[in-house]
Amino acid sequence: MKPPEAYKGNEQTYLKHFFLESYLEQLTYRIGSAWKEIVYVDGFSGPWRSRDQNLEDTSFIIALNQLRKVRDGLKERRGINLKIRCLFIDKDSEKFARLNRAVKSQTDIDDIQVINDEFENVIPKIKSYIGSSFSFVFIDPTGWTGFGLKKISPLIRMRGEVLINFMMVYINWFFETNDPDKQRQMGELLGGGQWRQEFDALVAQGIGRENAILELYRRRLKEFGDFEHVSSVRILNPFQDRTFFHLIYGTRHIEGLRVFSNAEKKLVPVQEFTRHQAQMILKEERLRQPELFNATDLPVDTYR
Repeated sequence: MKPPEAYKGNEQTYLKHFFLESYLEQLTYRIGSAWKEIVYVDGFSGPWRSRDQNLEDTSFIIALNQLRKVRDGLKERRGINLKIRCLFIDKDSEKFARLNRAVKSQTDIDDIQVINDEFENVIPKIKSYIGSSFSFVFIDPTGWTGFGLKKISPLIRMRGEVLINFMMVYINWFFETNDPDKQRQMGELLGGGQWRQEFDALVAQGIGRENAILELYRRRLKEFGDFEHVSSVRILNPFQDRTFFHLIYGTRHIEGLRVFSNAEKKLVPVQEFTRHQAQMILKEERLRQPELFNATDLPVDTYR
């Protein structure tokens, strides 16, 4: 994974990648001790906004690097031969061509398949590829559509776990719009039904608009995915005290929840440090003078 300075102006992506890297390492060690094979699925692979020739600032390369690292570690330390298969999907033809070229160089993974189509359209193909193996599905869209709960339910109900980038910055904006098309898309995102009434009931409890949206989606993900546990971590705008997105996680095992919690604890001080550093650099650029203190002089481990 590239260092944070490589993500200048896109620090929220660095934080997402940091969390994914940390979580995948712990998850794969856990799964590799119980399963012979893991299937990694990325429904919106990109690459998007990559600044690196080798695409090391993209989620699919970060995932591949972590998966092979753990696979090799399990082999060396425990004599476990973990088989890894990967499926990458993207609808954009230009991005797909770049994705396809990149994965061809990944010759030490047991199998990698790529699909040039919309994620929702290929759910049956994804299910067939996973088969009876344990799967980890990463849903990381650039917007907030294309992964309606009813459509993805057959996939996320399979044996495995899911991590979803819930783009609150867009969803919060469009949630109560009068635009019929946006309302239809919102209904698809949430799985239809009486989602508006459920949201209003949550707001009536006094938990606030954003928390009500988040809780509504978490409840519905739990229902449509048949998950025992659903949790989330908040990624903030680098320059404002506002949510950019939530990473929402579904699992059927308490150990998965512990792994997610451990990754979240690692993220907290990193997010605080990264945001402060980004804000300081922006201020320096605007004022053309250094801050009184460097970012490294400030306490960053404030996890409670």
